[in-house]
Amino acid sequence: MLTLTGPAGVGKTSLSIEAGNRVSSEVAQDVVFVDLSPVQDTSQVPPALARGVGLQDVEGPRLQERLLAYLRERSSLIILDNFEQVLPAAGWLSDLLATCPSITLLVTSREALRLRWEQIYQVPSLALPDLEHLPPLEELMQVPAVALFVERARALDPGFALGEEDARTVAELCVRLDGLPLAIELAAARTGVLSPQMILDRLGQRLSLLRWEAPDLPERQRTLRSAIDWSYELLDADEQALFRRLGVFAGGFTLEAAQAIASSNSADAGVQPAPEEVLDGVASLAGKSLVQVDGRGAGDLRYRLLESVQEYALEQLEVQEEVEATRRSHALYFLDLAERAEPELIGGEQRTWFLRLEAERGNLRAALWLLSRRGEDALALRLAAALGYFWWIHGHIAEGRRFLEHLLERVPEGVADPHTRASALRSLGIGLLLQGEVERARRALEEGLAVARSTGEARSIAFSLACLGRYETLVGKPEESISFSEEALARSREANDTWSTARALHELGIAALHAGDYGLAQQLLEEASAGYRRVGDERSMAEAFVWLSPAARERGDASRAAALVRQSLEVSQRLQDRRLLNMGTDTVLWLIREEADPEQVTRLIGVIEALHQITGLAHSTWEHTALAPTIGELGARLDEESLAAARREGHTLSLDQIAQMTLAALDEWSESIMHRSRPKEGAAPGILSGRESEVLGLVSEGLSNQEIAGRLFITERTVRFHLSSVFAKLGAHNRTQAAALARRRNLL
Repeated sequence: MLTLTGPAGVGKTSLSIEAGNRVSSEVAQDVVFVDLSPVQDTSQVPPALARGVGLQDVEGPRLQERLLAYLRERSSLIILDNFEQVLPAAGWLSDLLATCPSITLLVTSREALRLRWEQIYQVPSLALPDLEHLPPLEELMQVPAVALFVERARALDPGFALGEEDARTVAELCVRLDGLPLAIELAAARTGVLSPQMILDRLGQRLSLLRWEAPDLPERQRTLRSAIDWSYELLDADEQALFRRLGVFAGGFTLEAAQAIASSNSADAGVQPAPEEVLDGVASLAGKSLVQVDGRGAGDLRYRLLESVQEYALEQLEVQEEVEATRRSHALYFLDLAERAEPELIGGEQRTWFLRLEAERGNLRAALWLLSRRGEDALALRLAAALGYFWWIHGHIAEGRRFLEHLLERVPEGVADPHTRASALRSLGIGLLLQGEVERARRALEEGLAVARSTGEARSIAFSLACLGRYETLVGKPEESISFSEEALARSREANDTWSTARALHELGIAALHAGDYGLAQQLLEEASAGYRRVGDERSMAEAFVWLSPAARERGDASRAAALVRQSLEVSQRLQDRRLLNMGTDTVLWLIREEADPEQVTRLIGVIEALHQITGLAHSTWEHTALAPTIGELGARLDEESLAAARREGHTLSLDQIAQMTLAALDEWSESIMHRSRPKEGAAPGILSGRESEVLGLVSEGLSNQEIAGRLFITERTVRFHLSSVFAKLGAHNRTQAAALARRRNLL
């Protein structure tokens, strides 16, 4: 027994019929197709099957006995279509299989039957194109979802042709329809009167739009609404209530979030169901193919509704007049989530929380708009302020700036609490600065500092001062940033705040780097990174490493410069941090600019331009002074056509590909500098960097690479890189020899 499961419109019936046709033609086995969609009474399943196999007098008293006796002697494939509405009859199928060992059952159902002998195959949606990296037209037409759309459109209109001008539209249409064959066929049926773009523009009303009055189609497959209706009507009242409330989520949800909106209507508000009840409800809806298990996010399994199913759920929410209550419960849950996340973004669990907020961006955006639309601007500003650090760290600068500007205008001073207002102004100021609007950035940061001072909160004041210090540095006035950062440092130390102290040292280090005092910059940034390590802020530590790298390079330690930026890039990949990746790639280009192959460097320029477009980051003073000469020199060394081609290639890469390409360029450069630094026979050994001494000291204590990585908050790959550099500098061939040489020469 094989059961095909899946949501409405995924093609279970079509697949079962095709399987039956192939069995009939290739194996010459008897195939029986039984449509159970008209059957409402479970007692009518045996008569329906009896009619299907050709028995007469199916209403007789001994029908089941006659049917089993008839099938016992036969070897047949029996297809039972649409079993979900007669699930209680599943037990009878067990008797059938036990009595008739030569019978094979192929069942289609939106829910598994849960029988002992049942094998389950969840029919997937059709494969979809990648909208970020669309293939050429010829390849695009081979993608199954697109191929189905084109095939059905041509069947209705032989003159239909997919051209370059419609390729992206049809690809997006297929993605928006979740690759559901029924939805794609119904959309294609509209091409006789609507262009693909017109269909795409009307997908907000897809349940009404997607219909096809073909007389040979079952009624449930003539519109998308009737296909989903079929599933909804089979739910009990509690399942229907949970299902329609899940429609408010944008981009998926966790069980915790489902719990928050499970009792959001006025009738049962305040009566929160037990977590296991919500779990059972979501599991039941997933089993009935109305909820999709969307994979593991930041520690939690995530779920979602297909877009078409979600539109239906929201319709039902409107019918029950539960929309406002459910949406407000949704918004308040995500306000609470953001405020819980904010302090965690600078601690040891930051990776989990950054990724969680990234996964919930659609829901957070929906919550902001809902609170703002309802006139609850003070609550909306609280949510935006809590998200400010996330927005500018993860490169969602334009989005954050839009919400913060809008809400700060609408919430007068004195309405929002000063802590919230200071945080919002600080985040807006940094966003404006990162986008190059320096005058507006300064005004926001200065107002934010004034509000922070009124609160008397040491961390808020110190952070605002540090942000003003960064402002002065990035607009080319590093000497003027020192007073802000020194006051931030004094306040942080007085409050015994390790993270704020590290942030102030960080800003002082950047100012020293811009001023050309590389020794001081290295000292301050190393102190800052040690502070970040103590509180578990891996992301800020990696940013400090980005700034440490050029300081190390300017002081002649190229291998350490490479190791530092490598660690930063590895952290950017773990945290999916676009801004950190942007900074790391900038630094790699600066490091390798003189020795690398010109075409490789030009590809990095293309990558940097792409990242600036993705994140909305303006070029900093450091980039203008350090990178502009590199770009200008490359322009002279390469012809314009090669330069343009390399840049175009950079724009086609995914973030992961960008990171891998940048690391490959860095590795190639690192290998070359290690080769040059390897001492010739009789030459004096090189001097170890601070981090190389740390690594070698732990090697001498007998720690493994994995243990060293854990101790120093770095990856094993970085440990291996440091050891390779150590071996080259000392002329050693293994760990034991390197440790012995270092002890002998007082290098530990």
